[in-house]
Amino acid sequence: MPTVLETQQHFDKSAAVGVDSSVDKWPAIAPHFEAIPRGARIIECGAGTGLYTLPLLKAGYRVVANDISLLALKRLKVTMEAAGLADGLSLAPGDYVSALADVADPIQAATFIKVLHHFPDRDHIRAALHATLDRLPAGGRIVMFEPNGLAPHWFVRYRLLDTREKWLNERNIRLIRQSLFEDLCDSRNDCRLSLQYRFLIPGTFVSRIPGLSAADRLLTSLPGLRRFSANLICIIDKASA
Repeated sequence: MPTVLETQQHFDKSAAVGVDSSVDKWPAIAPHFEAIPRGARIIECGAGTGLYTLPLLKAGYRVVANDISLLALKRLKVTMEAAGLADGLSLAPGDYVSALADVADPIQAATFIKVLHHFPDRDHIRAALHATLDRLPAGGRIVMFEPNGLAPHWFVRYRLLDTREKWLNERNIRLIRQSLFEDLCDSRNDCRLSLQYRFLIPGTFVSRIPGLSAADRLLTSLPGLRRFSANLICIIDKASA
């Protein structure tokens, strides 16, 4: 895996390019925020330049945007100021667990969207999720949307068809498995897990062609096809211990 500095430099480069809206999966993610009251404070790990920060703020949430890339957060702030949404935004740069500890205000929810696979290993992923659950009140929620580590096409895409730098920064997709989240919740007595596989049909088509979303949900509900789904949506609800 790249070093922390190399990862930061990689996302600084991404921030310089800007938001790639072609990979926007907000329509699939949005329903999982409906149980979170408007006005709640959500910490967003790996906010980047704001692809998902923008709809969260528009929905009426207060967002604590965390990212390892300072350049990304600077661009995010400018974008949200231009959109008139900066009042609901605060920035928390650096390592997620340290940044979370430094947030003084109560946190009602957290989101990890296409970011956990950039963590160095499963221990770091578990540490981040445990720290989040420890911080959330009863009724709090973690919303995660990640590449499905079982899907073979990720290896083909990044290892065989892309640059070595891209592969090094995406290779930990293999860590993102249902068992990772099941084991984490099994180790605690204060959370409930729900999972959903999505995008056996490519998301770019699902988002543009009416009816394909229902077809995709049907296909990804079949156990034999799940491993080929592009993404895994994981929801962890915090309960009373």
